[in-house]
Amino acid sequence: MELEQEFTQRIAELNAMHKLHQEQLQQSDRPSSLSLSKPQPNWRVRLTQQIQAWVEKLSRGSEPRIEHGRDRQGHSYLKVYDPLTGKTAYFQSSQEVRIWLEQRYYQ
Repeated sequence: MELEQEFTQRIAELNAMHKLHQEQLQQSDRPSSLSLSKPQPNWRVRLTQQIQAWVEKLSRGSEPRIEHGRDRQGHSYLKVYDPLTGKTAYFQSSQEVRIWLEQRYYQ
């Protein structure tokens, strides 16, 4: 629900930015060959960044992410990130990860 509200707010912000951009173009002394369908680079960059941020946020979901890694001594570990809490935990075995996941589920 929170993500949906943020998405709606971002769309409203982009619409306001687009409207302001259109008004600026209409009031400027620029040649008429400049089309509203060709936004200025700064506006295009900001729009692209916003869209990329939304896609990244929406694709993350609420499921924990588990990565396998090795420390400097070559020991294997599992890194678990919980997007709901923003916490990261490190474990030495998959059994420890299962226990952590079960505890997370039943909280």
